[in-house]
Amino acid sequence: MTEPSNSNYNSGPSQLEEGLGKPLRQKIWLFFMFSKEVPPIPLDDERKIHSMYRSNFLSRMMFWWITPLMKVGYERTITPDDLFKLDDTMEIEKLSEIFEGHLMKRITYYQNQHLTKKYQERNETSETSTVDRETDLEDFILPKGALFMALYHTFYFQFVKGIIQMSIQAAGTSLQPLLLKKLTEFVQMKASGFSAVIGKGIGYSFGTAVFIAFNEPY
Repeated sequence: MTEPSNSNYNSGPSQLEEGLGKPLRQKIWLFFMFSKEVPPIPLDDERKIHSMYRSNFLSRMMFWWITPLMKVGYERTITPDDLFKLDDTMEIEKLSEIFEGHLMKRITYYQNQHLTKKYQERNETSETSTVDRETDLEDFILPKGALFMALYHTFYFQFVKGIIQMSIQAAGTSLQPLLLKKLTEFVQMKASGFSAVIGKGIGYSFGTAVFIAFNEPY
């Protein structure tokens, strides 16, 4: 098979990598299936939002949501500007702000508990306390569980979703061999000439396929 000889193709470093500007198309075998125009580097306002959590179940399972980026990467060198923009739920600044908010709530909660204990030891209240707040908090130690609870509330949806998916996967892993056994027995009965309800065989096959699909990570 002869290699493509189109002058737009380049087997070495792209012009972008050499700092010369617009990148050249990479040498690809399926050049006849793509346009001769090199995909332009998108401007900042043209970049797409990360769509993994915005796509449907089938797209996430089959990784179709990343196809546009893979197509560009096949035609030319990927640059940082080609990558997806992160939405608010994925940006570190937003997540950090949410985490700090939950952590400050836990700190305030435990500090109030610490102060209440101090007041009770002196038979005082917050209004009649003879010791200022800063002095009472000098020996305050934040419980180790506060950090975990702040992380839990920050990533509550991800935690719950992960637990549900792991539970479904564990159930599928446990039940799949039983369904395969039933399906095998059904096929053996049909092959031996015994009467068997075809609906059961279809049900066993469908159930096995569903469990296999749910066992795949997505």
